Amino acid sequence: MTILASCPQTDLLSPEQIPFDYLAHFDKLKEYFSLPPNIEYVPQVIQFKEREYRTDRKRLVKVLLHYNAGLSASSQTMEAIKSLQHSSTYAVVTGQQAGLLTGPAVTIYKALSVIKLCGLLNERYPSYRFVPVFWAATEDSDLSEADNFSVLSRDDEVKTFRLNLRKNMGRPIGEIGAHEVDRTIINFLEAEFIDSEFKVDLLGMISDSLAQARTLGDFFSCLIMRLFAEQGLILFDPMKREFKDLARELLGKEIEDPLTLTRQVEQAGDELESLGYMRPISKTDNACSFFLVEKEGRRQVYHGPARGFWTSERGHSRQELLKILRETPQKFTTCVYLRPLFQDFLLPTVVYVGGPGEINYIAQLKEVYQARGMTMPIIYPRVSCTLLEPKVTRWLRKYEIDPLELKGSIHHILKRFNQNSHVDRFQQRHSAVLAEMDGMMREVEELDPTLGKALARGRRTTDKKLREMSKRIEERAAEKGGVEIRQISKLKTHIFPLDRPQEGVINIFSFLVKGGLDLLNEISEAINVERPDHPFITYGSRDK
Repeated sequence: MTILASCPQTDLLSPEQIPFDYLAHFDKLKEYFSLPPNIEYVPQVIQFKEREYRTDRKRLVKVLLHYNAGLSASSQTMEAIKSLQHSSTYAVVTGQQAGLLTGPAVTIYKALSVIKLCGLLNERYPSYRFVPVFWAATEDSDLSEADNFSVLSRDDEVKTFRLNLRKNMGRPIGEIGAHEVDRTIINFLEAEFIDSEFKVDLLGMISDSLAQARTLGDFFSCLIMRLFAEQGLILFDPMKREFKDLARELLGKEIEDPLTLTRQVEQAGDELESLGYMRPISKTDNACSFFLVEKEGRRQVYHGPARGFWTSERGHSRQELLKILRETPQKFTTCVYLRPLFQDFLLPTVVYVGGPGEINYIAQLKEVYQARGMTMPIIYPRVSCTLLEPKVTRWLRKYEIDPLELKGSIHHILKRFNQNSHVDRFQQRHSAVLAEMDGMMREVEELDPTLGKALARGRRTTDKKLREMSKRIEERAAEKGGVEIRQISKLKTHIFPLDRPQEGVINIFSFLVKGGLDLLNEISEAINVERPDHPFITYGSRDK
């Protein structure tokens, strides 16, 4: 395994947005985070935790042991859980929505991040113990990740497997039965994956995990546990009743004081917007920080002085909600800004490892933590990388292409090998159409600003459609081109599939089927958790 090239993670982010500035210009955002993203501040977080952490460690250990044993956890994981009963043990936490077959590869890179970071912290601060925890986000009812995954097929194409979960719309992932996944997932992988020495064992792992699981959340956690069996990774599923029991104090506070956190979030959002950032979280002023799982699914709870509490299904008194919390606490699920507090109320978290999306919304939560007597942990960027097969590396070198050149349109690369001007002419006309519409907008706005806004919407739609057509024309030109054009198009598919970074689209099993489970250890050795870089890593020694 070798690193072909490397770039800062910021090269893959949009400038002037929160995640970019968090990594590149932290001073701009320092008022919205408790501490910088640097492990030198871990002793300071430990001091906060010693004062603030109130969860009964023995109870926490008991429920973690029970849950992880049900996932066939290794002795290393069980020993790590037991260490949490000691006040000198702290958690390094990450999390991800429970995606089908673990979702995109970024899920696995998050797990590698906390495992490797714990190793570093245990060396640097030997007076303490740090254990890695993976929070499986099973409370989420957005099924856009839970119902599908994508792989790189044997034909170098992106192929997506999708479940039909329409009858489960609105339900938390942790409540959807694993029976929704059947043999078709194995048939899909058998057809799309190359034949390799690792294929049979990996398909067996997937089949065994599915047979063991009761819910889609369990299927996700079983796979994560098997992939990191020897690394001591602790799994946490917030939908399980035992964990909600441990958090009754926090959830009860939200019932007694239902709108304070919403006000804090909205105030921080207003401030971030005034600084020129897009608001990550937006809530109505009567939305509570929690949901209820009712007959028709997961429902937002609202509160007002006249109506009390209500959802789209029915009204509730405060006493009714407290009764539900006592008897069936698993019916409460957290919204995006209560979830981190729920996590850090239960776990002695000193570092949370997150991606750009999490850094984005956590920027609104500093005062939310303080409102509940807690301090935000260090928010640390996850590792990020792109995996390259040997043939992909050969093509990059052959055509002298930097991987980042494949981000966005590849027309400028194709022009080196194909002088056909169809794409060029279309893009010139595309620009001309937009310029003409800009002139029309200026004239119309002078007459009526409302009509100008309508025309602006039309311009955005036209621009989108023309971009889509430009992409189709590029693909068609590639089909009609020679070997060079086809290989360059495949490079784009491997490195920026669907015009997105590989790690956010392609499932890890696409790579494991070619490199085996040892590939996870090789990735771990190649990445550097102390530097937020994005390496392009060549793995394997031959084409399969």
